[in-house]
Amino acid sequence: MALLGRGLPSGFGATTLQAAGTGQFRLKAAGRGIYFCLLLLGVVVHRRWLMAARFDIAETRSGDVTVLTLSGRLVADEEDLVFAYQVGGLLAENRIHIVVDFHDVTSIDSGGVCTLVAKLVSVRRRGGDMRLVRVTDRTRRVLEITRLLSVFQVFESTEEAIHSFSVDVPQLPAEVAVRL
Repeated sequence: MALLGRGLPSGFGATTLQAAGTGQFRLKAAGRGIYFCLLLLGVVVHRRWLMAARFDIAETRSGDVTVLTLSGRLVADEEDLVFAYQVGGLLAENRIHIVVDFHDVTSIDSGGVCTLVAKLVSVRRRGGDMRLVRVTDRTRRVLEITRLLSVFQVFESTEEAIHSFSVDVPQLPAEVAVRL
């Protein structure tokens, strides 16, 4: 039973049911979605079906830069947790140069902004940075109101944001590099 709770996002209480001969599973309606956890032969399988709103993250990599393309609402519910887990996973892999594409983000609330800032702090503590790209008018307005436009570097294209990481890398003088 303890295995069933492992890996569940906080706030997910669930009903545990026993399926005849197949294993245990949990089903929980949470927010706008249904979260399903199955323990079968010692393997935990998680599934989440969204009923209304969707939030997706597509990850691409270009060298040491990771681009996260967000789609949907970045709000205080499960969506901000999904973003936090994604960035946390990147940090665990030591991927500290992150570009976040907001082109398809339909809305962001205070919880989404809080998670965005918390992950920026985590990335910067590891010596990296998080850049924003293709910020929608709605998101830009939220960032202006919260005075966060001066905290983040914002770019119009993904290519510009990726290139900005190579420009920011401090270069050793040639005579020092030769001695190393």
